[in-house]
Amino acid sequence: MEKHIKIIVNNSKAHFNYFLEDFLECGIVLQGSEIKSIRRNGVNLTDSYIVIRNFEAYILNMNISPYENGGLFNHEPNRTRKLLLHKNQILKLSQKAQVQKMVIVPTKVYLSKGKVKLVEGWKKVEKIESKDVILPKIEVNEIVDITKSKVSSVTKKPPKHHTEKTLLRVMETCGKGIEGKEDSEEMMQAILSGFSIGTPATRAETIKKLKDTGYIKSKGKSLTCTELGRTLVEIFPVKELLDLEYTGRLEKTLSDIEKGKFKKDDFLTMIKDFTVEAVDDIKKDTAMLKNFKVALPEGAESIGKCPVCGNDIIEGEKGFGCTNWKNGCKYTIWKNDKFIESMGKKVTKEMVELLLKNGKVGFRNLKSKKGTFFSAYLRYEKDEKTGYYNWKMEFIN
Repeated sequence: MEKHIKIIVNNSKAHFNYFLEDFLECGIVLQGSEIKSIRRNGVNLTDSYIVIRNFEAYILNMNISPYENGGLFNHEPNRTRKLLLHKNQILKLSQKAQVQKMVIVPTKVYLSKGKVKLVEGWKKVEKIESKDVILPKIEVNEIVDITKSKVSSVTKKPPKHHTEKTLLRVMETCGKGIEGKEDSEEMMQAILSGFSIGTPATRAETIKKLKDTGYIKSKGKSLTCTELGRTLVEIFPVKELLDLEYTGRLEKTLSDIEKGKFKKDDFLTMIKDFTVEAVDDIKKDTAMLKNFKVALPEGAESIGKCPVCGNDIIEGEKGFGCTNWKNGCKYTIWKNDKFIESMGKKVTKEMVELLLKNGKVGFRNLKSKKGTFFSAYLRYEKDEKTGYYNWKMEFIN
């Protein structure tokens, strides 16, 4: 790469998600508004990749933000863009993509002598031998030719249950390798590259914690998943935390940092962004609440069923709330609700009963800010963006 260049964007996720094997620099055909936007760092390489069509190379899903002063001549942010490559380079890329089953992804964009250049990398899709045909990437509505079609029927037995020994081996390699070949080349390469879960000291303790929390149980030498464990896997909102590949990539990235192949700051930024987003998804998710059934407290009266989790709503000193609050259900209607009071009404037991029964409650003689009176139905609905409940009004003519 030339000296005196300006890096516009690094696709750090490409280094994290893929095993990059080689790199190639090239130019890219851009419009005037796109170049101006790139100079202001308005480019994103996430989810972008390169395809070969009719001996020409194109980059797809590369997002270049509209230029603020572009007006009518502004560009389409996600349009397909042509890459500037020699024929022998395109031939090489085509061979990598079609014969060696690799995907070509952009790793960075930089400016050199006023020109925008792209650095591509490629990675192998599948290294092990397989009878399955790996399909090339295609775009939506792209026309393809059907050369042959066949419907086959096969009967397969379910895989055997894991024992502690086999589960420890899977954790060591994140599931890499071929069944029945514990010391396969792929498995050993995964171990040496750091693609694993935990350390020998922590893996056995992890299995113990899964047993203690009731996610798995022992049946003879076999380990089986409990109903609680299956429910967690099915409804837990952050699927990456249940993904072997994702966990393995995290461990491998730590190993790459140690070898100087990946920057620590980039990794910490990525983990921070993921954690913030994951915690927000967990806080907003209510799917698990329906699996907790809470007994009605002694002496309490059920006013109705919670629309979120199905448990009882009871009256408290300051409001009407769900008995499942300890497990995270936040459904509460406060007695001193400011919105209701602003219209000259109060939250009562009878009002909450009707709301829970019908999904809405009607009011007459509600007072507006201008002093006029009107009638309306009120609904109590959750704002998915904030996670809080708000009143929605439907006027009655």
